Amino acid sequence: MKNIWSVCFLCFCLFTAACSDDSEEEPGPGPSLIVTGTDMLGLTDGRTLEYARVDTTVTWIRGYKVEVDTGTQLIRVSGGGSDWVIKNDTVPLLNLKVSSPFIMQNGYWRKVGDLDAIVWFQTPAVVMDRTADKDVSWDGALPVYEADSGSFRVAFFFGYFGFYFTKTFVGTEQVFVPAFGGATYRYEVHLYRHAGDKEPLASVVENYAPNIGLVRQTFRGEGLTRVLSLRTYD
Repeated sequence: MKNIWSVCFLCFCLFTAACSDDSEEEPGPGPSLIVTGTDMLGLTDGRTLEYARVDTTVTWIRGYKVEVDTGTQLIRVSGGGSDWVIKNDTVPLLNLKVSSPFIMQNGYWRKVGDLDAIVWFQTPAVVMDRTADKDVSWDGALPVYEADSGSFRVAFFFGYFGFYFTKTFVGTEQVFVPAFGGATYRYEVHLYRHAGDKEPLASVVENYAPNIGLVRQTFRGEGLTRVLSLRTYD
């Protein structure tokens, strides 16, 4: 009888130890001070990151009717060294500058005649800190886009034109998109019309996989939901 109780007790101890190991295991990357902004954005020389951008617009109409429109575009990020360009398929939209200690959005592209020309920002906005310290926030403001009609539809990838923003690294989150599945670093962004406003006009969640880059970005505001999902990276 004693042997039976001894075996049962041993099995219980082994089971408890196994459960304890499983509960303490954290899949994927965890917050770390050694992760740099270029790691988080996946800015590896010669790399191209390709995203599907899906817009869903909900319009309320008199008579309690709702219209839902969807549209899809291709977004590409490519470059090398300190200079990177974000494109709508092949048309350049935004410019990124890798510097110390930040990665900044330092300009946007527009057509001048038949040529693509860049408009430089006098005060570039910080896109990403060079470290990934949990709960660290930063803020900034982006100039109004020249063709801005006051609509959120000019909120491109990383381009919160005309808004004051706050950005915070809040921890890790599991994300699954065509080119990636697993734990990511989650950043939360709030967009305001003016610094000092209490209520944001829109919110954004950005998920990054170190050494891969942004894997998903979800923008919500003014009836528009815009989701970017990583399709390929090389």
